[in-house]
Amino acid sequence: MRQKVIGAVLVISALCIGGYCLTSWHKDIEPHVRNVTNTSEKPPPESLPQNPISLAPIQDPQQNTQQPDAVIKNLLRAWESVKSMQADIKIYSKTDPAKNGKGTLQYIQDGHLGKYRYDLLMEGVDDTPNHQMTGTAIFDGAMIKLKTSFDNMPFSQETQPSLMPGPPPGGPLFFELLQRDYKLYQDKQRNSDSLIYLIGEPSSSESKPDVYDQVAVTLDPSSGGLRKLEVHMKSGGEVLAIEVLSPVFNIPIDETQFISDLASVTEGIN
Repeated sequence: MRQKVIGAVLVISALCIGGYCLTSWHKDIEPHVRNVTNTSEKPPPESLPQNPISLAPIQDPQQNTQQPDAVIKNLLRAWESVKSMQADIKIYSKTDPAKNGKGTLQYIQDGHLGKYRYDLLMEGVDDTPNHQMTGTAIFDGAMIKLKTSFDNMPFSQETQPSLMPGPPPGGPLFFELLQRDYKLYQDKQRNSDSLIYLIGEPSSSESKPDVYDQVAVTLDPSSGGLRKLEVHMKSGGEVLAIEVLSPVFNIPIDETQFISDLASVTEGIN
């Protein structure tokens, strides 16, 4: 039992995303809300593909794909107009239900890279439906601050931002992480006016931690933001995905949501 619980806590730690509505962190902080104009309503029901994109090497990149430099520039330009964003998220594994979760994502345009926050709820992590794990991951403009809790067993961590599965929701940091380890192609056959699809193959044959066998990215050209990210692992055939659902842009968001206090967690997992 304890091994299962510890394993579940480490799953969230490895995911670099966290809890669900842990507002108790900020009760003693006077809230400051950034007022922006609401320029977007919730879109119609999701049209994202439900089945993972097939894992297959690109034999002839020029046949069905094109290098997306101009597309990325347009996405970055569109993202500049996003002053804030709030959305629901879900994360799931094709092979491991223990990695499934749901929660929320918030973002504000603050500094060059912006700030974002993931809140996640995972249920049944130790095969017991009533047991829940929560956590919060905050990117404060420099580092990810992670807190999780399961039955009074807290865990905290500070780490560099990562691509998966708590990626930046858009902007220069997202593409910096993506292009650092992957050669990207735009899928011309799947692209439409409403969604853009990018496929990433490792740019080096050398095995590296956190570099997957293939990544598949779905983006919204109107906002420049991420809608879905899948990572494919040939070993075991696992596909891990995160979806950004029903995003709402340029709404008031409490800036204290992006302040974390790791010092309040003194107990970890040995």
